[in-house]
Amino acid sequence: MACNITAGRLEGCKDAVGGLNAIYFVNFGAMGDLTISDETVTGIAATTPDAFKYDLRGTSTFDQSLTSSRDNGTTFAEQTLTVSLKKQDATTHKECKEQVRRRTYCSIAVS
Repeated sequence: MACNITAGRLEGCKDAVGGLNAIYFVNFGAMGDLTISDETVTGIAATTPDAFKYDLRGTSTFDQSLTSSRDNGTTFAEQTLTVSLKKQDATTHKECKEQVRRRTYCSIAVS
């Protein structure tokens, strides 16, 4: 089976400042059924989950690297989110620890 690429990409115009504005966390399992179209979540069915927003300022990054194995025919993505939360208090520290302990769904707002 041939895997053909279908488009190229030109360098974008310098008419916007890019970066991460916010991240949203939702408790795992609270999302319900997701509608995915062209690798983008386009709908959430049957639930209205609580999403918790964390505003970001400064140096926060999102990286994604793809690794393919020709030997076993697999491809996987490793995603790394590094955020800098300013002026953390005890409540924020506790919430961050809970996110590490539990499974959460993360969505990133990009400008």
